[in-house]
Amino acid sequence: MNVLVVGVDGLGRQVADMLRGRRQSHLSLVGFVDDAPLWQGQLILGAPVLGTVRDLVTIPHDAVVVALADNDVRRRTTQQLLAAGERVLSVCHPSSVIAGDIYVPPGVIVGPLASLDIGSVLGMGAIIGAGCVLEPHAAVGAFSQLAGGVRLGASAIVGDDACVGVGAVVAIAVGPLLGVALIFTTSAPFVLVNIVAGLVYALAFPFVALDEAQLPAHVDAMLRDFFIGVATMMINRA
Repeated sequence: MNVLVVGVDGLGRQVADMLRGRRQSHLSLVGFVDDAPLWQGQLILGAPVLGTVRDLVTIPHDAVVVALADNDVRRRTTQQLLAAGERVLSVCHPSSVIAGDIYVPPGVIVGPLASLDIGSVLGMGAIIGAGCVLEPHAAVGAFSQLAGGVRLGASAIVGDDACVGVGAVVAIAVGPLLGVALIFTTSAPFVLVNIVAGLVYALAFPFVALDEAQLPAHVDAMLRDFFIGVATMMINRA
């Protein structure tokens, strides 16, 4: 199958490298198309830039991979190509690990060493960067993008058209929510509520959505807000 890559910048080159290194011999990289005049006629990783997206109708090929980093542009281009009858492929690096029950829709790109556990859900055109981890039943929406090293905790959800930065950790922080729910919906003693919520929060905290580089500031802010909240509630109940 002869494949064209839409996009010449970093993501397009990564996809071209993945296609050249794939174990599936039925895929053959024909070249690139890109709307930037800068690239026309050049060789990229040994493959020619054969024209713009509009020139696809004149270039012999069987399928395309849309490798455009901008989520909005990728969505718009993918939808236009599908409407024109193009076959849009997904590409998964050979070193990625994808559970057998996961459906990989058109336009998805999965980078090297990514790990997608059982029950994970991918939207059309999603990009999963190198080394990302999706724990069971995590979800990435259509035309969203996870940068390298992102980790989604079990059942965590990233919506459509989102970007998650390098090394971020995303999960469900159930502790604080449970504590608030117990306070307002039960007559349980405040001390018991605090203990239950604190235990759940302690277990969930390592997976709260944050950038690892901002962890100290995030911890300080959370502790400050927590103790202020506790003091306020104790005063109100006195």
